[in-house]
Amino acid sequence: MSKILHFIILVGFALLVSCQTQIKDDKGIVLARVHDDYLYESDLVNIVPDNISHHDSIVIIRNYVNNWIKTKLMVEKAKFNLTDEQFDF
Repeated sequence: MSKILHFIILVGFALLVSCQTQIKDDKGIVLARVHDDYLYESDLVNIVPDNISHHDSIVIIRNYVNNWIKTKLMVEKAKFNLTDEQFDF
C-alpha cells in the first residue's frame, strides 16, 4: 500500500511541475525562489553522484531543493524577528 501511495504522490508532483511554465532569466532555468533568492538548475550540477539510479537522483535533487527552500525561509524568518540593534550586531 505504501508503494502505491508513493507512486501516486510522485505522479501528482510530476504533473504539477510539468503543467507549470519554466521560468528562465539571464542565469538559466529557475527551480525555486524564496523572496529575492533563486535556485537555478545550474546550481545542481555536482549534487548527484555518477553511477546512481534515476530514482535516487530524483530523491537527492528533491531533498536538496526542499532543504534549500527551508533554509532560506528560516533565515528570512530569523531576520524578520531581529530588532534593528540585533540585526546590526
